[in-house]
Amino acid sequence: MTTVSIMGPSIFSWAGLYGMMLSSDIFVLYDDQPYTRNDRSNRNTLFTTRDKTGYITIPYRHNGSYNTSYDQLFLLPSKFNLTKFMRGYSMTYSGFPGYQFITNFLSKLPFDQHQYPLIDFQIDIFRLLSDFIPLPEIVLSSTLPYQQLSSNSRVSAILNHLNATTYLSAFTSYNYNSCYNHGCTVMYQYFTYSPYLQPSKLFVKNLSFLDVISCIGIEAFSDYCHSCNSILSCSERSTIT
Repeated sequence: MTTVSIMGPSIFSWAGLYGMMLSSDIFVLYDDQPYTRNDRSNRNTLFTTRDKTGYITIPYRHNGSYNTSYDQLFLLPSKFNLTKFMRGYSMTYSGFPGYQFITNFLSKLPFDQHQYPLIDFQIDIFRLLSDFIPLPEIVLSSTLPYQQLSSNSRVSAILNHLNATTYLSAFTSYNYNSCYNHGCTVMYQYFTYSPYLQPSKLFVKNLSFLDVISCIGIEAFSDYCHSCNSILSCSERSTIT
């Protein structure tokens, strides 16, 4: 029995991505899918001051062509000041359980590397976290065959190539999957944030995993993701709008 999930890059993703990875045997990082401008592949939200959220954004450059894919994006280190960011982060999260872990974690990432692929930065995050949470095998879609197939056919071909018995899909992909036979059981992730203590009066959901780990600590992160994670069958998913 092999559960496979497939998602595009999301550098500072919401915790739901890790909920999906922790429920999978193989995670396919869809690194050669077409790049979409202004998405959250290189940014996400967390608290920038007490009671106020803002973005942490990793600047990048691309070749400007219409067919640019995520594996053709590169860091722009001169556009991100880690020292300045950490000053704000420290004022906001200092004293929380995961503050020191995230401080050390961010210091190990290659923010200052020129010509560094954005996908490699994503892999670095997974690698650093894998020492503390049980991440699955990670496969880059660019290393698999079937690049010339349409997106529908390619997903099915990837699942078949990896001998998937279950495809764990994003909750929002229900209509997409219902129109296509992937050749294995399709299940859906339904991730709902449970409130935890944040640097704010009111709980704000759907923030970056950086906020979650900062607030609850890395030791509690896997259990938290599992507790927020529900895996739904197609019939169960169909009842939720």
